[in-house]
Amino acid sequence: IPAPVLKDSPHRQTWPGLRTLAVVLKRIERDNIETYETRFYLSSLPPQAEHLARVIRAHWGIENSRHWTMDVTFHEDRHRLLNRNGVSNLSAIRRLAVSILRQDTRTKLGAKNKRFKAAMDPDYIIKVLENLKS
Repeated sequence: IPAPVLKDSPHRQTWPGLRTLAVVLKRIERDNIETYETRFYLSSLPPQAEHLARVIRAHWGIENSRHWTMDVTFHEDRHRLLNRNGVSNLSAIRRLAVSILRQDTRTKLGAKNKRFKAAMDPDYIIKVLENLKS
């Protein structure tokens, strides 16, 4: 449900260009259990429901696929780091590793199997690193 931000809203000073506040109610069904989530969005886009819905879905599509890749490749959901800097640093290193492994087009393996191959075969990881695009 998008709504235009009022001209005299104090939020306009905090977020220059703010035009729309949107509320999305998401229905989730998992294991025959139905739950709901409410998400709030601030946007510089005009308050057009269909366009905002497409933009939000596209964002979450990318986010979910990236999260899925990181969880399958590195089991990120199992890691229990409490230090925020440590979490951010390891996440950046993992994303870099996936990016490097994806650049290897000589093999049709997925990132998880390329990671395993790199761990088991020092020659493979050397070739992957030698062929990095600058």
